[in-house]
Amino acid sequence: MEQDFLIIDAHVHTYANAAIGRQALGKNGYVYSGTISELKEVMKNSGIIQAVMANFTPVQEMKAAANKKLPSDLDAEEKNKALQEIDQKMIERMKRRNKWTCEMSKEDPSLSALISIDFLQNPEEMAEEIEYKVRNLGAKCIKMHPMGNAFNPCEKKLWPVYFKAQELGIPVLFHTGSHSARYESKYGRPNEFEDVAKSFPDLRIVLAHIGKGAYQESVEMARKYSNLFFDTSTCLYEAGISVAEAARNILATIKKIGVDRIMFGTDWPWYDPLKDIVIIKSMHLSWEEKAAILGLNAKNIFKL
Repeated sequence: MEQDFLIIDAHVHTYANAAIGRQALGKNGYVYSGTISELKEVMKNSGIIQAVMANFTPVQEMKAAANKKLPSDLDAEEKNKALQEIDQKMIERMKRRNKWTCEMSKEDPSLSALISIDFLQNPEEMAEEIEYKVRNLGAKCIKMHPMGNAFNPCEKKLWPVYFKAQELGIPVLFHTGSHSARYESKYGRPNEFEDVAKSFPDLRIVLAHIGKGAYQESVEMARKYSNLFFDTSTCLYEAGISVAEAARNILATIKKIGVDRIMFGTDWPWYDPLKDIVIIKSMHLSWEEKAAILGLNAKNIFKL
């Protein structure tokens, strides 16, 4: 009888309540709202023993919405003060979300916490947030969204962040790929991370979605930099092609990059983990290769 796989979903999103989750999902959710109780149900039904909460706060998006609501009759001094107050509120929202994610992980060891930082912070504040949440609240990784929060991952302002992550021995997970008009940006292309990969050879860098839409770039980057890793979240679903064809494309990409550098991830609650697990189990890979992708690689990369 075939031995059961140790399955870890290396890329999920969670929300404090259903209303917040539904707002984040918009019209794109399939069934769930992203609550912890729902995730635990999905994990049980799918055989997932660990889930990595790749939560991030869309600070720049929220800031822009708040700025638009400012009264139009403010003088320059009043407007500047109001803008500064909004910036501080956005930072505090992000910190609260980081804290909540870590607290959920503390309460349930089958959940692992990722935290985010933002350009509204200065480099020292970013490094402090990372160190405190890792050393005191058990954060396992930093989640960064260059497209969602509009920044170049190679900006030198971020060097203290990468130094801190490297010092603490934690990975940095980046959203990559262009699978949503909402997040269309060059900063998601795999080759945009070359300066980081080259400058921090001991930093484990995870490019989520295998750079969806630019898989060949991911292959080329992986061949050049051994500190790059990838997750499969959303990759099995592409507009205009069948799931079977997408699975064949991903399998070919996995083999080019190397099985030991690929982690199973889903982007739940946008996608159904059970469907993805079935697809990966059906791929033309050895049992050992499937075991690595489905869980063992994430266990090693995130030090779970």
